[in-house]
Amino acid sequence: MAPGALARSAARWKVAVFHQPAYSCGTHGSSPEVQREWVRLFQRSGVDLVLNGHDHDYQRFAPIGGVTYVVTGGGAELYEVGDCPAGTPHSPRFSPESFVLVLERKRRPDERDRFTWYCAKCGAELHESVKHVADYREDPVSRAYEEFYGSEAHRTCARCGHVTPRPSASR
Repeated sequence: MAPGALARSAARWKVAVFHQPAYSCGTHGSSPEVQREWVRLFQRSGVDLVLNGHDHDYQRFAPIGGVTYVVTGGGAELYEVGDCPAGTPHSPRFSPESFVLVLERKRRPDERDRFTWYCAKCGAELHESVKHVADYREDPVSRAYEEFYGSEAHRTCARCGHVTPRPSASR
């Protein structure tokens, strides 16, 4: 389908299906070519879901620019899902029955962590906080969350006007 036709489509759901994933934490990893040639088109054209294979695993990413990306290459033996390269937007999702192993490594002195929030209504990026994390006892995660939730301007979507509510006090 031509890019113009995709943008003009009134289909209830727009789903793109092809082989190499834009985003992947699997063995083959993300495809910079797909990111460069297709991601913006998907966002501008209102694509809801992108399904890919290539990596023999299952990965589902939180919406990136309003588009949900799923890698599901389960037609053969499954591979391990590895580390996401720096800069790969992801939001790990686990079932309640999952066991999660957290691995730690020594950080590079210049390393930064990015905390990014997206609009729940339209998927536009709301706010990104970049923190130098030398010592987790300084609690950079709480500082990033306070920065976002403490500012209505950070929580208000410039594209659609939706305001992300603060989390309830009972956690």
